[in-house]
Amino acid sequence: ETPAQFLWFGSQANIDGSVKGKLLADMDMSGIAWNPIAKFNGTIDGQMHKISNLVIEKAENNVGLIALGTDGAVIKNIIMDETCSVTGASYVAAFIGSSDGSGTITFENVGNEANITGTGANVAGIVGVSMGSSMFFQMDNCYNTGDITGGNESASLTGWAGNASAFNNCYNTGVVVGADGSNTLYRGTSTLTNCYNIDGNQATGFTEDMLYSGELAFLLNGSVSGGEAWFQNLDSDDNPVPFSTHAKVYQVGTKLCDGSIGDEVAYSNEEGVIEIPDHEFGECVCDVCGYPVEGYLTPNEEGIFEIASGED
Repeated sequence: ETPAQFLWFGSQANIDGSVKGKLLADMDMSGIAWNPIAKFNGTIDGQMHKISNLVIEKAENNVGLIALGTDGAVIKNIIMDETCSVTGASYVAAFIGSSDGSGTITFENVGNEANITGTGANVAGIVGVSMGSSMFFQMDNCYNTGDITGGNESASLTGWAGNASAFNNCYNTGVVVGADGSNTLYRGTSTLTNCYNIDGNQATGFTEDMLYSGELAFLLNGSVSGGEAWFQNLDSDDNPVPFSTHAKVYQVGTKLCDGSIGDEVAYSNEEGVIEIPDHEFGECVCDVCGYPVEGYLTPNEEGIFEIASGED
């Protein structure tokens, strides 16, 4: 329940890297010196809590909450907020600096808002590198809003994902310095599903208005109104979070008659009704969306629509 207990857990994890821990409260790490957990294959479940004021400054490789993650490690339901910072050389990230060995490391409902800085390669928001391309990263409902500054080959979610990692419903708004060309979301070969990047690289782009309005949260939820993966208090949250302690986001207003989004659609924390007006048919098609009048033409016995000039 206290930062001292969290520090004790980190020390215990250096003895037994398979330990499992849950946060029972937000952790204000002001004035506490954190040494990265050397090697970890256990579980850290933040239970929808935040870490704040954690400052890690090392002049070495493999820097983060955890230095080396191994097969079976799980990080979930946790945010490192904007009052934190992590600094190192290469393989630097908020949660895991580098992987060690083969297998799978899972990140679920994880957010980094801290600025991450490294002088070398593979600096990132969530995890630095799949060392030797041996580790599979499974990343679901994760985000980065912190600025990433690396020497080279750096990115917002991971500096190197290896050859077969998977990212689902993730997004980035942070600025990346030291990227490999336009690879600002990740590097490596990965499968992306419903992911977003504010600069439009490697994923669907979006605007700051979409970020603040709730539209991005709606999209991250698979365009489901009131979805239950991403949440946002629209009167106070600058960005969506994967914590149900925040409010659901609903799409409200009026769509166009073909179901597409018009100027009268908005997003709210209160459930509303989406109205779709009737088509406004002219002689043969809707004047708004071009939908054809049903039965205006009928096919002949051979199933062919016979189209003649207007004079016939």
